Amino acid sequence: NYVKKKSLSEISKIPRSLTSKKVTNKAWEPNENSISILNHMTIDSFYIGSDQAIPGWMKYVNVNSLTIQNHNEKDIVYPRSVDRLEIDDCGLKEVPEIIGQLKPEWLTLYDNQITVIPQWVFEFPKRLSVSNNQIHTIEITKPCSITMLRIDNNNFSNLDFLHFFPELDFLVLSDNDINDFPVLESLSLQKLYLEDCQFQSIPDSINRLKNLTLLLMGGNPINIFPTFDLPLLDYFDISNTPVGDQYNVTDCFSSSAEILEFMAKSKSDGDENDFIGLCKMMESMDSTKIQQAFDLIKQGDGLKEQAEKRYLKFIQARLGTDADIFDFEKAALSKDQITLLTNMIVRDKGAINLSYQDDDATKLIVDFLGSIIDSVVDLLKLRSELSSCITEEELLEMGQIKISQIKTSASELAIVFNEGWFGKLMYTYTIFHPSVILFDHTSFYEANSSLRIEAFFVFLQCFAYDDCNYDVFQSEAPSLGELFWLLPNIPKIVWRDIKPAYPVSSLPFKRSAVLSYNNQSKQIKSKLI
Repeated sequence: NYVKKKSLSEISKIPRSLTSKKVTNKAWEPNENSISILNHMTIDSFYIGSDQAIPGWMKYVNVNSLTIQNHNEKDIVYPRSVDRLEIDDCGLKEVPEIIGQLKPEWLTLYDNQITVIPQWVFEFPKRLSVSNNQIHTIEITKPCSITMLRIDNNNFSNLDFLHFFPELDFLVLSDNDINDFPVLESLSLQKLYLEDCQFQSIPDSINRLKNLTLLLMGGNPINIFPTFDLPLLDYFDISNTPVGDQYNVTDCFSSSAEILEFMAKSKSDGDENDFIGLCKMMESMDSTKIQQAFDLIKQGDGLKEQAEKRYLKFIQARLGTDADIFDFEKAALSKDQITLLTNMIVRDKGAINLSYQDDDATKLIVDFLGSIIDSVVDLLKLRSELSSCITEEELLEMGQIKISQIKTSASELAIVFNEGWFGKLMYTYTIFHPSVILFDHTSFYEANSSLRIEAFFVFLQCFAYDDCNYDVFQSEAPSLGELFWLLPNIPKIVWRDIKPAYPVSSLPFKRSAVLSYNNQSKQIKSKLI
């Protein structure tokens, strides 16, 4: 703060010699006045490569982020304080004890020759990276608060020490001689790197990491097809493995839908099962083939239950609650209706566009998307469970779990067969994540009376981005449904030339939502029953 943007030579209290090349001379000694000034100096970021000598005055200053690369350990000069410290390729054989005095929150000791990490190292950092060393022992005996740990390319064969890392959300173990993973039920890991190890299968212990969003296991000798139940997983790599080569996997799967599709297709080993064949006939738009599908359903063998789970809610939304699975052809969409639903997705704007749609069109999308939700979740039960929460924190935690379950089940329903018109529409909408829903001169009267209206908005709240906006302009006010207040992500609604309309909440506490009414933004709270 004292130096601001001035050069050192402009500051009269610091000797001019301090600004010369002598500053890098180890024999240089500052005077009392310059030491005082240096002690109050904070350098934001400092990189010292092998072509630069480490200045002697480094020991007097504070540094937010310091990187030292390719220096002899005896030549390293440590600062007065440091938040992020990185020492790379400096030949360290052990962790320097002075680091325990500095207590950096981020510590990286990359590409050295360290063999043991002592207990005291785990007492201060939040993030620790000791990649590319020769570590075989972690001397930790009590829980620590580290959230990110990188120990890839070392000499580990046992991972029991991970029990002492209860707050980890990011763990890199790649390039180690390991073939098993400990059971860590309390661990809330989100990202796990296990590339180029010795795993022949995916351990059951990994299946317990329910918060996992990323799992990379490429380059392992995995020869057993993976099976897991990880509801939040949306990034998975099994390339360059025997089983990956068998199924021609050459890249990472980067969405939950891609993962589920791979699992579904590969488990059947390319063979069509009876239900996929049934779906082909049902969605063929050929009356003869649809009748053949009905004949198969009448023969039993569980096909009727599978077909009803996939199609019945949609049929009843179109024809009424008395309709059954054999009314599918009557409920089926025309080619024009399929095109209409497909074109409501505007990818370059990240939008589902209902602008200037009439009653028939808006009821069509409400019936279709709402039926997907009603096919995979009991909304009455969901409403009862969520409304029983007594705090917002409890609601958010339970709601995230429920949304993950809904998304997983809906995606599974879509990828069973996504080549027919019905499956293709489901798949298209379940992999699209809108950031805005456009209601502009939209006729929504008939849609509000649909059996699936609340389920439609549940679909949007599950699959849209967290900061999704509903832009309502000169349209009928949509009937949002009570679950609007019960799900974690409450969308912002922009009401223009229309009176805002929100449902009543059954929660015992109030929640906030952002609204914009004719360009005057403010927050509102839910009205309680």
